[in-house]
Amino acid sequence: MPSTILEATLRADTGKNANRRIRSQGMIPGILYGKTVENKNITVDPSEIVKVLTSDSGQNTIFKLEIGKEKVDVLIKDYLLDPLQGTLVHADFLAVNLSDVMTFQIPIHVEGDAIGVKEFGGILETILREIEVECKASDVPEAYVVDVTSLGMNEQIRVKDLEVGEDIKLVTEPERVLVTVSPPAAEEEPEEEEEELGLEGEEPAEPEVIGKGKEEEPEEE
Repeated sequence: MPSTILEATLRADTGKNANRRIRSQGMIPGILYGKTVENKNITVDPSEIVKVLTSDSGQNTIFKLEIGKEKVDVLIKDYLLDPLQGTLVHADFLAVNLSDVMTFQIPIHVEGDAIGVKEFGGILETILREIEVECKASDVPEAYVVDVTSLGMNEQIRVKDLEVGEDIKLVTEPERVLVTVSPPAAEEEPEEEEEELGLEGEEPAEPEVIGKGKEEEPEEE
């Protein structure tokens, strides 16, 4: 069950000016929506949102949003960052029923030192950094760990090799490669510069210069 509780307050004013006032007070505007609730315009503390997003389960974290006396199980469906400062400026919250089956993006964490890298100088390549699964909101995993210790040269670990759990359905194609060890790239020898051959006593002919016309000036609007 969700243990994190994030407080929010209802906001009556909307629009750019109202949102600027909210942000000047150290808060950000947000929206709560979902099948089981009416849409609500809310105000939240951005520092609390950052804590959720940077937790182990990240955007898959399900927590309780407290609005007055009402508590709703939610996850952060979307959020906006300031393009210059990188700070949060808006967040969308989706109300969820813990028994509902939903689609989630689960991160892939790679662990271990592959034999193909240590003993043969191969290169470990991570092809997929997350996979898509379907499961109940209450069963969503934080991440899948891939141990590459026994991975040799030209070997791969595929999505189908993961132990995802009995109640979890893979959406990502099972044959997709997660990680692989590739041979090191062969070094190319530099090509020898070809010497220009000319007749003795004669200077090399200069290339013909083709005149370039004046570039067309852009039309004034």
